[in-house]
Amino acid sequence: MSSSLSGRFVKVSVPEPHVALVELSRPPVNAFSVEFWLEFSDVFDKIAQEPDIRVAVLASALPKMFTAGIDL
Repeated sequence: MSSSLSGRFVKVSVPEPHVALVELSRPPVNAFSVEFWLEFSDVFDKIAQEPDIRVAVLASALPKMFTAGIDL
């Protein structure tokens, strides 16, 4: 299931039952572009359709960097 939820810049895994771990992964600094925003939205739309997912945890796949240029 998690691989069908992931995209090019947003990786989704299910580390525990009912939990989606959503990791931003657009090196070098997770800067949001139009393409990134569209994928981000699409991933959360897909998660919302999953009846087994109850919570989504948003994190960065990049060490020491969450995002650059945006307060999210």
